[in-house]
Parts: sequence; structure tokens; C-alpha cells
Amino acid sequence: MTVSSPLDQTAAPEQQNEDAMGTSPFRRRVQDRVKSKGFEAVILSVIAVNAITLGLETSNTVRKHVGGLLDFIDTAVIVIFFLELVTRVYAGGWRFFRTPWGAFDTAVVISSVAAESFSVLRALRSLRLLRTVGLIKSMKRVVIGFQTALPNLLAVVPLLALFLYVWAVMGTTQFGRSLPDEFGNLGNSLYTLFQTATLENWPTIADKLVSQFPVGSWLYLLPFMLITAFAVFNLFIAVMVDAMQSKLVREVEDVEQAVEAEQRTEEAMLQSLGVLTDEVQDLNTKMAQLDRRASMIGKRAGVVAAAAITALFLWHAKEARFSRLPSQSHSWKR
Repeated sequence: MTVSSPLDQTAAPEQQNEDAMGTSPFRRRVQDRVKSKGFEAVILSVIAVNAITLGLETSNTVRKHVGGLLDFIDTAVIVIFFLELVTRVYAGGWRFFRTPWGAFDTAVVISSVAAESFSVLRALRSLRLLRTVGLIKSMKRVVIGFQTALPNLLAVVPLLALFLYVWAVMGTTQFGRSLPDEFGNLGNSLYTLFQTATLENWPTIADKLVSQFPVGSWLYLLPFMLITAFAVFNLFIAVMVDAMQSKLVREVEDVEQAVEAEQRTEEAMLQSLGVLTDEVQDLNTKMAQLDRRASMIGKRAGVVAAAAITALFLWHAKEARFSRLPSQSHSWKR
């Protein structure tokens, strides 16, 4: 099997116990139906329709003309999602709630029902569209890759925070009196440097610094931008790509291992068939030998039977001849 991430793991012991108890034929059919591509295509179509209706509801003009129809579609979508959730729970059992994707779908459906009950929560209806992530494998792979890369990303965040803090202290010390709005205190300096790191409004900040500090401003900004805007942020991307690539490599290795296992199974089956073929040939040879022996025994039995019949016939003939001898000898005496 494939190497699963925490998002794909389930409670294995409970699943084995439940599988050991067996399921009814109807439940197995429901499980096959839930896992089918047609079922997922229907749910994706419902999500797409719901996405369109949610967008149309933001227009007062559209809602004025077809508001009733949009409300009906919205209610129908909630009913379909609820029935789908019940079907998945019936097919997967209680372990459905132990999987992260199952818990996510449940939370989305509950939030949708709550949004219909409380007008304050109507904005949560847009969360339904996030269910697409759990149904489309490519999106699911990206989320799993992000989760795999999260520990390494958390290691990069302190590095970025350290650079921001060091440069903020330097900026407050050097430029605080001349540019109080940008570097007047540590908070303003952190905010200014964060804008510079994200390349947002950095030309305006650079112009203000250059106008008062022609040389020192470049010595201050260029190293910071090279380290943060390029090196650190690219490091984020590198960590994400490496995590996703590692997962893809593991999936490919798992597929190769599965193919090798199938090949070994086929080779074992072929060897077993070869052994069976040899045994059948041996049996055929022995049967042929037995047939020959049986035919020889039959022939011998025929010869013996013929000899016995001949001997019996001769014995009867001899008995018949000796039975006539006394009468002939009596006639001679007279």
C-alpha cells in the first residue's frame, strides 16, 4: 500500500475489527457506490452549481428577480450534502469521523445547516466550496504536501522573524529621528520592513530613505531585500516543492513496489502452474503405464481363462469317457 500522510490515516485496529465482523451485501454495494467516480462527479457538480448560486446571491439585482429560485437551490444543496454525509457514514462506519477528511466534510455540512438557521452565520455557506479539495486528488495532494512541509516551514519562520527584528532595531536606531512615521519606533520599523519584504510600497520607502541617506539607505535596504524578499521567500517555495516532490516520489515507489509484488505473485503462479503441469504429465505417464499393465493383465487373464475352460472341458470329457467304461466291461463278462 501507499505511504499515507496523517490526513489519510485511519484507526487501523478499529477498522480491522470492523472488517473482521463482516458487512452486509447491501453495505458493500453502498461502499462501492460511494467510492465510484460517478458518485464523486455528482457531488462535484452539486458543488459547482452551489458556487454559481452563491456568487449570484451577492448581486441585489439577480436576487430581486430569482431570489426564490436561489433559496430553493441552496436548500436542495444542503439536503444533498446531508444525504451524502449519511451515506458515507453508513458506508464507512464510525471510523469515517476518525479520518481528517471525514471530520472536515462533517464540519462543513454542520456549518451549512447552522448558516441556514442563524443569519449571522450565512457567510459560512461559502465553506461548502472547500469540499472540492477533498474530492479532487490534485488539490488533495497539494494540501497533503503543505502539511508535510509545515514543520520545515515553521523552522523558516523564526529565521525570517530574526532578520526582521535585527533590521528593525537597526532602522529605528539609524533612521528613527529623520523618518518617524516609518522608523520612529520598533513597531513602525517592523511594519515598514514587512512591506519592503513583500515588495509592497517599497519604492516609496526607498525614495524617502535615499533622499536623506543617499549611501546608508542602500547599504541598509539591499541586504535586507536580498535576504528576505528573495532568499527566505524562495526558501519557503523550495520547502513546499521538496515536500510535494518527496510525496510524489514515495507514491511512485509505492506503485513500483505494488507492481513488483504483482509480478512476483504472477511468477509464483506460473511456477505453480509449471509444477502442476509436470505433475499432470507424470500422472498421465503413470496412467499410461497402468493402462499397459492392465491390458497385459487382461491378456494374461484371457489366456488363463481359456486354459481353464479347455482344462475343464477336457476334464468333463474324460469323466464322461470313464463313466461309460463299467457298462462296457460288464457286457464283456456276459
